[in-house]
Amino acid sequence: MNVLNAINILTGQGQFDRQQAEATVKAMIELLNKTASSDDLVLQKAEIRVIVAELRAAIMESKSDLIRWVVSFGVLQFAMISALLLKLVS
Repeated sequence: MNVLNAINILTGQGQFDRQQAEATVKAMIELLNKTASSDDLVLQKAEIRVIVAELRAAIMESKSDLIRWVVSFGVLQFAMISALLLKLVS
């Protein structure tokens, strides 16, 4: 259906004058242009999957860094406590 047919249908029913019919059809066209199509949704879904994959990779990298720091801190803490105990014993 084209714009002129829609306007003619609205004015032909006698409930709209020409100006109201044009405004209504124009508003409907704007609304339809703003709604997402299934292709848009597929693209959005693909973009979201890429972002999620990037976030998972960043989390895994951060997790390994955190484990490295915790283990290093634990070894350092053990060494300091051992040194203090040896100092107290001797």
